[in-house]
Amino acid sequence: MYIHWHCHCTREHENKHHGHSHTHGHVHSPPDTLSSVAWMVVMGDGLHNFTDGMAIGAAFAANIAGGFSTAVAVFCHELPHELGG
Repeated sequence: MYIHWHCHCTREHENKHHGHSHTHGHVHSPPDTLSSVAWMVVMGDGLHNFTDGMAIGAAFAANIAGGFSTAVAVFCHELPHELGG
């Protein structure tokens, strides 16, 4: 199974294997408009912030010390991202 997966991943996107083809139809070109890029950045940042909040909430649910330490760690991780862009 590993050998099949490894060989499949290292070949080109379109590939004939055991009598059938493995293809996928996404495009590897950059987005056409700046608004597309902006939406991807906003959605990615929102998802990232949501998962940070879930981690902090789960840590507080376990115990208050873990919640505060996780909140401080997330703050230290996020500060450069939010200030630097």
